[in-house]
Formats: sequence, structure tokens, C-alpha cells
Amino acid sequence: ADVYTTQTFVVGGLSFFTIKYFKGEYGLSASEGGEVFGAVTLATGLGGTLMGGYMLDRMKRGIPPEDEFGMARTALRLILPLMIFTTPISLLGWWIHGRSSESAKAHRG
Repeated sequence: ADVYTTQTFVVGGLSFFTIKYFKGEYGLSASEGGEVFGAVTLATGLGGTLMGGYMLDRMKRGIPPEDEFGMARTALRLILPLMIFTTPISLLGWWIHGRSSESAKAHRG
């Protein structure tokens, strides 16, 4: 129950402040920012659920049923490679956004 409460709190905060960010950074109206945020939330939620289900099904195939901690060990083995793969992509996106924001601000004023 605590995890669901935390998730709801984070998504609620993100939905409010992301729309405000879109309004200030990109000049979108509140309804346009809400549409963008909703579309991104829908796509990532659906994609993450489908990909996570597929990955867990694949992981469970090689683990014997009598091994109580096999799934936990397998998940822990995946964490580091996934972090190594996704962190540079996130940092690249952050850097590109920063560069485009600087360029847009220079053109505005």
C-alpha cells in the first residue's frame, strides 16, 4: 500500500509541475501541456507494462520452481546492465534539451 501511495503522490506532482514546465519552457497552454503529458504517461505506462511482463516471463523460464530466491537474484543481475544502458541515454537527452533551451532563449531575447 505504501508503494502505491508514493507512486500516486509522485505522478500527481509530476502532472502538475510538468504541465507548468511545458507552459513556461515551450509556451504551451495548460490543456496542450496536459495532452502531451497524458500521451507520454500512457505510452510509457503501456510500454513498460508490456515490456516488463515479457521480460519477467522470459526470466522465469530458466528458474526452477523450488528456487525461492532465483527471481530476486536474476532481477538484481539485470539492474546494473540496465542502469549502464539507460543512464547515458538519459544524460544525452538532458544535454540536448539544455542546448536547445539555450538556443531558443537566445533567439527570443
